[in-house]
Amino acid sequence: MNIRIDLRPEKGPKKTYVNTGGVSRFFAVLLVLAFVVVSGLTLVYAGLKSHYMQAEIQSLENSITKLQVQDSRLSEELERLKDQEKLYTDALALLEAELPSLEFLASLEQALPLGVWLDSVKISKGSVSLNGKAFEENDVVVFAEGLLATPLVSQVSFPSTSRSKAGNDGTSMVTFSFSCRILDITTVPSMTISGGVHQ
Repeated sequence: MNIRIDLRPEKGPKKTYVNTGGVSRFFAVLLVLAFVVVSGLTLVYAGLKSHYMQAEIQSLENSITKLQVQDSRLSEELERLKDQEKLYTDALALLEAELPSLEFLASLEQALPLGVWLDSVKISKGSVSLNGKAFEENDVVVFAEGLLATPLVSQVSFPSTSRSKAGNDGTSMVTFSFSCRILDITTVPSMTISGGVHQ
């Protein structure tokens, strides 16, 4: 009698294998897509940033050009103002130097009586020399006293006179000369001078 014994191990439950290839592929594709999206966004941001920086650089260059033009104009204006200031300074210095002379001439016009006229007036710092003619010695004295009465004149010397005949008709004339000292205009009180030219 033949007996068959199966010595093979019993067959266990059938093992099931999970296919993970699809999930790996999905995550790989997802990572690639994420990389592409991030790279694209980075490139777009870099492009926008570069465009913005180029625009800012252009704006700064335009501003620099405008500032250079303004600087050139301001330099020219500064030079013009310096020249104008020098002109005003020179005019002021001239006025300060000539003001006593102008004030004295105004006082001279006020004090000059009828019958007296001047041949020369020499004005120097602090003093004036006068030369002229008159019909009478008394007119010369009146003229000197009139000058001494003005606030600008501090002292009048005694007139030197001489009588001589002048003209075809032999009219007797008095030639005179005297000097006077004038004050600094800043020390003279304010005054009002009126009147016309005396002949």
